[in-house]
Amino acid sequence: MRWYSSPGALPMAVKDTQSSSHPKAPFALGKSSRGQTLHDTSSDALTPIECALERFFEFNHQRGIPVLALRGARAAPRYRAGGDLDLACPAVYRDSVMRSLERQMKTFGVHVISVHRARHMDQYQLYAPCGPGRHHHLCIDIHTAETCYGVPFMPAESLLRGRVTTRFPHRPAAVPGALLNFLTPYLSGGAINAEYVGRLTVVLDQNPAQMRSRLGRLVGTRMADRFCSALREKGTGELARCQKPFRRALLRRAFVKHPLASTAGFVSCVVQSRLTSIRRTRGMTVGLLGTDGTGKTTVGEELHEELRGSFRSAWNRTIKLRPGLFPQLGRFLGRKPSMEEYARPHRAKPSGILGTWCRASYYWLDYTIGYAFKVLPLRRRNTLILFDRWIDDWIIDPARYRFAPDSRFVAWLVAHAPRLDVILVTTATQRIVRGRKREVNARETLRQLNAYENYAVRTEGVFLIDTSTSIDRSIDAAVLAALLGSQAHVTTRPQDEAPGEAEQPRLAA
Repeated sequence: MRWYSSPGALPMAVKDTQSSSHPKAPFALGKSSRGQTLHDTSSDALTPIECALERFFEFNHQRGIPVLALRGARAAPRYRAGGDLDLACPAVYRDSVMRSLERQMKTFGVHVISVHRARHMDQYQLYAPCGPGRHHHLCIDIHTAETCYGVPFMPAESLLRGRVTTRFPHRPAAVPGALLNFLTPYLSGGAINAEYVGRLTVVLDQNPAQMRSRLGRLVGTRMADRFCSALREKGTGELARCQKPFRRALLRRAFVKHPLASTAGFVSCVVQSRLTSIRRTRGMTVGLLGTDGTGKTTVGEELHEELRGSFRSAWNRTIKLRPGLFPQLGRFLGRKPSMEEYARPHRAKPSGILGTWCRASYYWLDYTIGYAFKVLPLRRRNTLILFDRWIDDWIIDPARYRFAPDSRFVAWLVAHAPRLDVILVTTATQRIVRGRKREVNARETLRQLNAYENYAVRTEGVFLIDTSTSIDRSIDAAVLAALLGSQAHVTTRPQDEAPGEAEQPRLAA
């Protein structure tokens, strides 16, 4: 029995059909209300992520572990969906804070999509279902120090002095808080935010001595005076001109003060960004399979829209059929099928044995080499990549690709092709499918529906999505299935049982 948390109040049990004679139950949720906001801000209702964070801050406060909210939804207890939340804690409490966060997320049914660990930061991509048609995505960065190219220049311990305790969670004082908001994009060479400039200017006018003192410790007195003068000028021209000198002064001073820590941080940043990214991927690949008329395209578009907040949306992709590194074989002969021909997937007769081997080998190279050259670079940027059909479709519908039926060579190629993180199989009743599309005859439609469902039963990492009901319920089920399937690639820290807390039910493999 495999247990998953549903958007409702109670967990939903889905039987593992690999050890049961019953067919795999499609993901289907309750009545939907898509289009509503994440939660009514006028009420006291909290999402699972908000409940977990409330308990997380309260738990660490009771144990005397300082955790500061640096950025994100203006460091308010109501966290904006699809946004980022930056926290800070001293390095000595890092492991305790991580275990506490993971424990609370598990208690409230929050799913960890991905975990990215660096020398001075841990990043968590979180998701929680909040009811029909409502999803909460949040990225949490926990810093032990603010860094520039991996070089620490403002440790979390220095932010604790004079922190604001009137709101919960605690926040840094006005001067370091305004500096952090401005310097984070400024040091990385990003665009200068006018809102951050205005806020920093106000803080400079209110606390000129404290601001100059803190800047002097970071970049020296001369650069601090130049920066303050540029800050008071109208426009951002002077700030842009002193951007690189400011960064050089900060790095030079950090290396002089703490040469070992700065060198270790810089080397760790290079290894993390250049070498480790080659071995570890951070994004997610999702394949959509199903008979024509089961709603693959609609589910893919809505799934892309729902999940883009958890990934770098500027790089997200939806790819048709295969990576597309190589052209279609017909292009070498000067043939290009028209839209009318594409509407008839079984328009051509299957090839013979030799033709099947040649076609399958050519397109298998596209899946294998194209995945390495076109998909993996996107995944290293933490992107969501949706595939409308994948190579597994060769087994179920070989006539679409002009392959000989029941070819062992084609099955061997499919078994040795790159695997996606999650595959979603859309299904519906024959009457509904025939009402949507009639590209194949009724007997072939029924055969494909049964074949896709049998494939989902016997294959690990494949989920059935029932589209017989409303599209909203189907999308909710697809989001939940995709994120639950992606959790198999996430590693967390070993959990120590908290004193006085009851053991929570675990996900059964």
